[in-house]
Amino acid sequence: MIKVIAKNYLKENKTDEALKLFENLIEFTLREEGCIKYELYQDKKIKSTFIILEEWENMDMLNKHMSSKFFKETILKMKECINKQSSINICEKLFKNLKKKTLQED
Repeated sequence: MIKVIAKNYLKENKTDEALKLFENLIEFTLREEGCIKYELYQDKKIKSTFIILEEWENMDMLNKHMSSKFFKETILKMKECINKQSSINICEKLFKNLKKKTLQED
C-alpha cells in the first residue's frame, strides 16, 4: 500500500477556483482503479494551505493516476492558483504486521 501526502500552497485570491478543481479531481480519482482514499484537508492555521492525503493499492496504480490525461490537465489549470511549489511525499508503511490494541490487551 502506498500513501501520498501532497501539500499545496494557494494564492489567497484563488482559493475558490482551486477548490472547484480539487473537487473535480477527487471525484474523478475516487473512480480510478487502485485508489483507496483521496481526501482534501485545509490547514487550521494557514488557510491557504491544502493537503491531499491519498492511499493507493500500489505504485503502479499511483503512476497510472499521475499519467492520466485528466490529472495532467488539472495540474496545469491548478498552476494559476498555486503560490509556491507543492511538496509531495510518497510513503510506504513500515511494520505492516503491527495492529492496534487496547491498553488492556497488553
